[in-house]
Amino acid sequence: MYLRHRVERIFENLDEDVDAIYIRNSTEPIIDKTFFYVTGIRSGLFESSTVLLFPGGDMEVIVPPLEETSAKGYGLNLTVVPRRAEIGEHLQTMLKGCERVGINSPEVSYAAVMDLQKAMPKTKLVDVSKAVMQARLVKDETEIEQIRKACRIVSKVARKIPEFLDQGMKETDVAAEINHRMQLYGALEPSFTTISSFGKNSAEPHYTAGNMKLKQGQFALFDYGARVGRYVSDMTRTFVCGNPEPKMKRMYDVVLEAQRIGIDMMVEGNNGKDVHKAVEDHIEATEFKGRFIHSTGHSIGLSVHDGGVIHTLIDQPLKDGMIFTVEPGVYLPGYGGVRIEDNVVVRKGRPEILTPAPRSKLISV
Repeated sequence: MYLRHRVERIFENLDEDVDAIYIRNSTEPIIDKTFFYVTGIRSGLFESSTVLLFPGGDMEVIVPPLEETSAKGYGLNLTVVPRRAEIGEHLQTMLKGCERVGINSPEVSYAAVMDLQKAMPKTKLVDVSKAVMQARLVKDETEIEQIRKACRIVSKVARKIPEFLDQGMKETDVAAEINHRMQLYGALEPSFTTISSFGKNSAEPHYTAGNMKLKQGQFALFDYGARVGRYVSDMTRTFVCGNPEPKMKRMYDVVLEAQRIGIDMMVEGNNGKDVHKAVEDHIEATEFKGRFIHSTGHSIGLSVHDGGVIHTLIDQPLKDGMIFTVEPGVYLPGYGGVRIEDNVVVRKGRPEILTPAPRSKLISV
């Protein structure tokens, strides 16, 4: 059965009324995850598929024959359209009388918008992306449970890393082992390209993996996530090969305390911009001033970056059910970096940490 309450939530968040909302997928990677948010469809790619949302929670779904089987069984009002050229006539019928139609502008292609305008030339298009994002930011319990499962998988992998990580291994070898274990433990796939970085490479936040071999006295940073169903996790742990230098311990302890400060503030009623300021202020007061170079975190859900950001420049009121990463870091070019990242559910009392893998001290391998 489709998720009427999620459709209603989107309409409740609108700044201005619309008669319908047009969600349209193109080809990979232009796939609007909102399609799956409202339909609840758990498998299939659904390129060139459309869902029309209406006030009150009704929806119409248009798919190509390739996805017909995957779309059945969800109680959807389903229309199968063999050719893209035929979509226009169905839009005209389903949107008859609609004067204002919403589009999720960051996720829709120009060609898809042109299809709508050609079919409904007198209809005014309204950007409803803010309402879509606000609805998706607050997870229901079904979503939280899927993310919780994905978090359990990455936490289990993190506990195993000291057992298989060894001097002389290549970054790519460790990335492959992490990916293998995530799927072995129940993940559908990695939720993004796994970051496996040694030594000076760990000072590059979005490094991926290369042929560097792990040596004594180097950081080993791993940032990875699992996908369970449609939902994802995203966690980072930093280790050291052999005995760490005092500077390494200090970097780790500063980041760990900054993360503790941030996690403690992830409660309903606080604002994400204040969380980032508190985290940043802690690091700026140390010898690593200026070396925290990104936001404190981002929301996760159907996407790894699911719309929300924790930063002083972003007004982000925190509400019960939101899930964010909290991932401060310190990066010293040419030397190495430390990042500790956990997935946290905003709650009314105290936050819920979904990724309980050990992080209380710098672990040597």
